[in-house]
Amino acid sequence: MTNLLIGVPAYTDGADISASEAFDSRYSLENLIAGGRSRLGILDAAADSVTITVDAGSASRTIDFFYIARANILKAQGATRLKLSGDISGDIAGTDVDLQSLDLYGHGSQDAIFTSELSNSDVGGLSDTSTNESYNIVIGQAGVDDEVCWGFSKFMFGEWFDFGRDPESRSIEEVWKKGGRDPYLEITFIWRGISKEKKDSAISTIIENRERGCILYTRDYHAPLLSRRVMHSFVERYETNYLSDQQYDMSITFREQI
Repeated sequence: MTNLLIGVPAYTDGADISASEAFDSRYSLENLIAGGRSRLGILDAAADSVTITVDAGSASRTIDFFYIARANILKAQGATRLKLSGDISGDIAGTDVDLQSLDLYGHGSQDAIFTSELSNSDVGGLSDTSTNESYNIVIGQAGVDDEVCWGFSKFMFGEWFDFGRDPESRSIEEVWKKGGRDPYLEITFIWRGISKEKKDSAISTIIENRERGCILYTRDYHAPLLSRRVMHSFVERYETNYLSDQQYDMSITFREQI
């Protein structure tokens, strides 16, 4: 079983997302699925609950993971409820999660992830086989939580890209951005001896959509991400080398988003 997976977002178009409450025009709803994690979406007026819906289209889709960047913001705002559900074929994480007890991962333990690969009862799971025409995220609880102008970073629904093997070597560099308070990571992974089909699939799925961002996720062994388990990333650069018999080495450098 492959340990390191790459999470690719399925929805990045503003037409795919709607909400039960209006968002401030300066901090639009579309910021939740586009751009870097510093571009926030913030409600226009205080509410004790908000439902955000992502439209998967009439054909429906299977989703491997749901990721929330900077979920610590929601915790800090006092949200007690996080519910993830899917229409047409029913709930995919059908019970409410106590957001205040939710385990967070990533840089500074800021991020939340739902996936069937993560056996944490607080986090819940996504079915490997569920297909839905829309996905609903409920933050807060009407009549329970205080009314606040909820602020959100990035939401990402998507599918895993699996090279079918773990990278054999890697390099890690801490980079300090001028004026930044924390360094970010640049990690280079090398997959050796992959097929032409896998190489082409990685280019079309990950490299050609690099502006969307992605996440890196480790199933069991977390040292490759310095125990972060989840890392919000952009592709910095890549390289392929032909070996023989339609086999390739492929290296990708991922830049951490903080």
